[in-house]
Amino acid sequence: MAGSAFARKQRQLTIPFVVGALALYTALFILPSAYSVYASLTDWNGIDPPRWVGLRNYAMLAEDPVFRQAVVNTAWITLGVGSVLFVLSFVVILVMRELRFVRFVRGALFLPHLVSTIVLAIFWAALFRYDGLLNSLLGALHVGPVTWMGPDSAFWLVLLGLVWIHLGYYVTILMAGVDAIPRHFYEAAFLDGAGPWQRFRHVTLPLAWDVVGVAAILWTISSVKIFEFILAFSGGRAPCPPSPSGTRPCSSTARRWAAPPRRSSSATRPQAPSSRSRSSPSSSSCCAVRCGASPSSSEQGASMRFARPAPRARRVSPTAQLDGGPLHGVVAVLVWLTVLFSVGALAFVVLSAFKSSAAIVANPWSLPDGLHLENWRTAWVDGNLGHGFRNSALLVATVAVATVVVAAPAAYVLSRRSGWAINATVVYFVLGLGIPMQVIVLPLYALMLRLGLISSLSGLFVMYVVVNLPFTVFLLTGFFGSLPSELEDAAALDGLSPNRTFWSIMLPLARGGLTTAMLLTGINVWNETFLALMFIQTNDKYTLPLSILNYYQQQQYSGSDYGALFAAASISILPMIVLYAWCGRRLTIGITSGALK
Repeated sequence: MAGSAFARKQRQLTIPFVVGALALYTALFILPSAYSVYASLTDWNGIDPPRWVGLRNYAMLAEDPVFRQAVVNTAWITLGVGSVLFVLSFVVILVMRELRFVRFVRGALFLPHLVSTIVLAIFWAALFRYDGLLNSLLGALHVGPVTWMGPDSAFWLVLLGLVWIHLGYYVTILMAGVDAIPRHFYEAAFLDGAGPWQRFRHVTLPLAWDVVGVAAILWTISSVKIFEFILAFSGGRAPCPPSPSGTRPCSSTARRWAAPPRRSSSATRPQAPSSRSRSSPSSSSCCAVRCGASPSSSEQGASMRFARPAPRARRVSPTAQLDGGPLHGVVAVLVWLTVLFSVGALAFVVLSAFKSSAAIVANPWSLPDGLHLENWRTAWVDGNLGHGFRNSALLVATVAVATVVVAAPAAYVLSRRSGWAINATVVYFVLGLGIPMQVIVLPLYALMLRLGLISSLSGLFVMYVVVNLPFTVFLLTGFFGSLPSELEDAAALDGLSPNRTFWSIMLPLARGGLTTAMLLTGINVWNETFLALMFIQTNDKYTLPLSILNYYQQQQYSGSDYGALFAAASISILPMIVLYAWCGRRLTIGITSGALK
């Protein structure tokens, strides 16, 4: 009787606990996305009311050669880089367990994913510039310089850079899936005479297929959102430069959008803009992920028979697929080279921050001859890194806490209740993971303009909470779902209400998940560039990535102060290195839990 009464009271918490997150997410994420889709089906000149034109804008886009090339480039990133990432990830996993210092290897591969994409793109450009690091090394070997960043090769360098940045992330996800496979499947396959390739094909792939599918969806979503790396790698000279003037077309359009529509007389009506300036469609991608294949079906898929006689039984590692052959050695060497490159790249940036610009130009591979702290002062003051650091630190602290406060009650209810409405709500939140920010930026800009929140940290705070809400709800739903329901039964017997049970028992027990959610949200906010680029137009409100990007662009035209530029990059890198050294395991668990649950 007490249990049923507790369940009835728990159902009464559904609306109070979920309504806050649901209303904020719907108002500032889903509705702007829906309005963007509607606007893409209209013709609007900024003055007259929008006029319905159906799919005509999409037909115009299909005829635009620039748009078609952009689609081809995005397909290369999604399919080409994605295929390489998954092949390399599995190859790395196959030899990972046999390597010494496996935790260091995994951490070094994962570290570039934590660093700001702007900083990584600056290093990538410094590596391949005509006067960059590679040609400097070739000069020391008495080899002539090579034009690495030519018009025919720059895009392939972008693809290679994306593989380097994201490899560790997908190795972490897929390795967690492989580690979850029971060892006895491999031992049984070995006793049946299965070789390394057969064990991989008939055991690893079938039993890790759910995680592979989730990872593929995550990559597809993230690949259509790639923006910062290409912008910074091009030196800030992409179609949206990191200056207030770069957002002027967006802001002017949104200002007209935010203004109430009015009709003008035929005598004073301005001429309608050309077809290229009319409203164009917004593209969006969405996904809903619910994983959980039953063990029985997976075990049936892994059963097999092989013709060879069974050898003597021995302990078989789930990832020991190459069995010390020559290919194993080659892959191990390549893994260590990638690890050394990742660690060396970050070490190069930090060490160069203590060198003078003249020393960097003369010999970029030399060690510092002193501290040269003036580089840090120049970056902090002249590069506006001081304002950027303070603004980003403030946003990280407030957004991380606010996002968890809004998401935790909703995630608790969604993990404890069942039914079609609850399942639909979970899918509704997960839907936000697949919507690119470019889809909502114009309606959101118009809304923020009316509220007076443009170039405001308050406006950026609200947007950061909203865009981090879907993943946080999804992550915490898994954490709360892993807590035993017997705790609530015991609380009901002690006379605690469901509300008191959540705040006094369940929330403290989920402290690990809450900390992980705050850490992941803080990392996203620390490295976020696109929304800050669109909504912040005054230097004193710049975030840290935007300050670095703006300073990097200035250096392209005013003469590069390499020491100060690398000091600016180091200001962004060092907190992430300290954070990962302090709680890297918790970050890894948080990132993989979404794929495994």
